[in-house]
Amino acid sequence: MVQKKSYLALKYVASITALSCTLNSHSVHASDNVFTMKEFARDYWLHGKVGEGLCGARMKPGIKEMKAAANKGNTIAAFRLGQLYEDGSWGVMQDFDEAIRWYEMAARGKNHFATLSLATIYELGRGAEKDLTKALYWFRQAQALQYDAFIAGKIKKLENELKK
Repeated sequence: MVQKKSYLALKYVASITALSCTLNSHSVHASDNVFTMKEFARDYWLHGKVGEGLCGARMKPGIKEMKAAANKGNTIAAFRLGQLYEDGSWGVMQDFDEAIRWYEMAARGKNHFATLSLATIYELGRGAEKDLTKALYWFRQAQALQYDAFIAGKIKKLENELKK
């Protein structure tokens, strides 16, 4: 039996693996129309479904469609937009302010991965000023959504650092 923590780690890795496959510099070209999506790409970018062989230009996101879905409350689309802006991939210019905006939208909609992304951004100061108070807040939000011993350790560590 796979432990819950291991299962969640594998699920997260599968999500990142599918995304990293799309980050290949040869996957998308300036001339590509990044505003239309094929159905299986839509399943990934808007619904979080991961499948085998979802790489390359077949996976290009429809940015307009993703933004429309995110603005209507689709937390997966908002989370994926945060990833695109954080990484500067798929024809989207890297913009940490936009990444944080989309992550926050997803996190406020109870998207566990978005809360972890925000916590990490503030903990490490990657794309935003390092802010352990904000990091602690977002780790607590992630923990409230789904208990994880690793996150509990992060929370305890940050609480101790902030007491100093």
